[in-house]
Amino acid sequence: LLKIMECMKGHDKAAAIAAVQSLRRLFLYFAEKGELKGMSILIVHFASTYDLLPFLSSVIAWISEDDEALQVTALRTAMEIVAQQGTYKGLQSDTAFGNETFVRVVRQLVSAPDVKTSEVLSVFKGEYLNAYTDVQYFTITIPTSDDDVMPFLVAPRKSPAVDVAVGDDTPDGSTKRSISDSSSSGPDKKKAKTDPSLYDLREHQRVFSVCWIALLKHKLSTVPMVLANLPDKIMPFLAEPLLLADFLTDSYNVGGITSLLALNSLFVLIQQYNFDYPAFFTKLYQLLADDTLLRSKYRKRFFKLLAMFLSSTNLPAYLIAAFAKR
Repeated sequence: LLKIMECMKGHDKAAAIAAVQSLRRLFLYFAEKGELKGMSILIVHFASTYDLLPFLSSVIAWISEDDEALQVTALRTAMEIVAQQGTYKGLQSDTAFGNETFVRVVRQLVSAPDVKTSEVLSVFKGEYLNAYTDVQYFTITIPTSDDDVMPFLVAPRKSPAVDVAVGDDTPDGSTKRSISDSSSSGPDKKKAKTDPSLYDLREHQRVFSVCWIALLKHKLSTVPMVLANLPDKIMPFLAEPLLLADFLTDSYNVGGITSLLALNSLFVLIQQYNFDYPAFFTKLYQLLADDTLLRSKYRKRFFKLLAMFLSSTNLPAYLIAAFAKR
């Protein structure tokens, strides 16, 4: 074990990757058997409290290394420990999912250099976030409780961070797999409890809503991207879409492209959720005077929305005439 751990600290990346895979197998083997605390060599190098394990700490630290192969190996190793952490006889946990360790993994992931274009983020999203219900649930609870993750989401970046929170992982109820269940095998495993809220669509909608409302309270550099995704990828999954009213009216008052992109979502609130916004058509009339909108790449969307807004038979004739004249 001492020699293997020395390989983890060496400059040979291939040897380091092989070392961490070997240590992972040893760690999981002894933990499954309940012998983690009984092995004197393990007591020295693997502290009995899991969040202080030098091995796990080293693995998590590697997630932000420069070498992508090392990052991916470290992520997969850490996620395997997260998945099985609560089932070990030697570790104390009420549920199978190791949320405390998972928070550390996500915190390290968002601190990795060029994470938005890295392979490790693609692996995290493809193999875990889009695949498992419990990973989805605990991921969207992190930004509101961790001071290191929220700045990552709101900070200016070359690629907008909104696609981390929007994508295939919206709470549509289609994913029913748990990473903890998928990794549990063998007669020696202790059956840990599964939190019923992990499979409750309303609970997913609640934490999804809390996450987004908290996100929108910050000054975002990706407001156009957020507004473009709101009607189809965010609002249908919110527990209370009316909570977006302040954000949308403020965006509508900005003018230019921002106002145009806020149009659709604001109209959804008015039409489907009875949101009262008397100044809607007044602001819409003012947008027609903005020459930049009529030359922008969004002009087709603007005229499509304008035609939809003015198609109501309940609008007074003078209002329609004013728009036609403009």
